[in-house]
Amino acid sequence: MKTFTDEIKYSFLPRYGALAEIIILNVGLYVVLGLVGLTFFFAGSYGIFEGFVREYLSLPSNLGLLLFRPWTIISYGFLHFPEAVFHIAFNMLWMFWIGRILAEYISQRNKHIWSLYMWGVLAGAVFYLLATNLFPIFRGTNFFLNGASAGVTAIIVGTATLVPDATIFLLFFGAVRLKWLALVFVLLDVLMLPAGNPGGRIAHLGGAFIGFLYISQLQKGSDWGILYDKIQALFRPKPKPRMRVVSSRVATPSQPTGKASASSPQPQQAGKPSQQEIDRILDKIQSVGYENLTTEEKQTLYNAGKE
Repeated sequence: MKTFTDEIKYSFLPRYGALAEIIILNVGLYVVLGLVGLTFFFAGSYGIFEGFVREYLSLPSNLGLLLFRPWTIISYGFLHFPEAVFHIAFNMLWMFWIGRILAEYISQRNKHIWSLYMWGVLAGAVFYLLATNLFPIFRGTNFFLNGASAGVTAIIVGTATLVPDATIFLLFFGAVRLKWLALVFVLLDVLMLPAGNPGGRIAHLGGAFIGFLYISQLQKGSDWGILYDKIQALFRPKPKPRMRVVSSRVATPSQPTGKASASSPQPQQAGKPSQQEIDRILDKIQSVGYENLTTEEKQTLYNAGKE
């Protein structure tokens, strides 16, 4: 019987890739902060804990403060306070619902989903900092921004840009095309600016802008996901020597041992699995474990080992 950890490792992560990784990071940080905050609550000092988290993980509008906390340009996009349960719930649900559609229509889905999300977080930070430091309405105040909404909005608008006529079913509304859904999201953020949380809504608009721009440029052949490739290369482990299944059959006089001539490739025997198929199965074992192989793949590997 699979444990909860096994379900995440062997089912959720392999199936949804970048979507699962982003959701796990957001929810994981939310749970950790909630549990740590609980200990401070019982100690009677929850306000100190909340203030510390807000100070060092949220994005400040004060540029002088930001100078000493540059990491908050990224960290705010994964931060939700324990009391904001509906905030993180709806962010992750929209991420999952719309992100699955994007994954179906875009190549290199992990690369582009991660890139869209991070570009959305960065663009949200830039729009927020520009607005809170340029517009008179924000003068004399210091705001702190947190939440995944800018990144999620980039995913929503980016998906609507790529496949505008794809549909999603909403309660009470039925099938809604993504282009209209994205338009409503953006219009609501614009119209509700005076109603509250103006800094957050401006950050959403930054995410919407970059989501549209990212996919538009991708459709023109300009790949803004190159940063993801470079970061991946830094952390990618050196490739290990690939395990190979080797035949132990003794060569016949008509088929001498030694390297085959490049001009005379040996024909593959009927029913014998190719080395490419064996390599694929071995790679799958490294990714998701032997127990997740299909019956046919296990039999193929068993038969190859008998050769």
